[in-house]
Amino acid sequence: MASVLGCYGPMPFYCSENAIFNYKDLKSSKQIRWAEHSVYQGKTIKEFLGYSPLEVSFSLRFDASRGIAPMIGIPLLEKLLDQHIALPLIVGGVYMGMMAMDKFDVQHKFFGKGGACIVAEVSVSFSEVGNGLFDGLI
Repeated sequence: MASVLGCYGPMPFYCSENAIFNYKDLKSSKQIRWAEHSVYQGKTIKEFLGYSPLEVSFSLRFDASRGIAPMIGIPLLEKLLDQHIALPLIVGGVYMGMMAMDKFDVQHKFFGKGGACIVAEVSVSFSEVGNGLFDGLI
């Protein structure tokens, strides 16, 4: 029985006896924004403006021997990027927000007979998009 570890929209991250498709090297970054107001002969005054969008990145391994071949998985990921829409990102059961995929970098690792890629690692970057469908619901 597969254990779902999270998802990005329709793409699940899972682990089972027959297949593994999971994220690694998960990084997230959140910042706040400030405006600075100069004061004549005084110290600068800072004013809180709000939060910058959450940024999340991780790596995915497409491995034919572990259930998801690069020639199948990478085009699916590319379709998600080409749609340029925000989708819910859930990692480890935690809702990260409505995220737009900013970019992905593919590193083709191993090749099989006929030159087909059988293992690839993909670095994926996301940024939060406010006012999403699920904002405030979860």
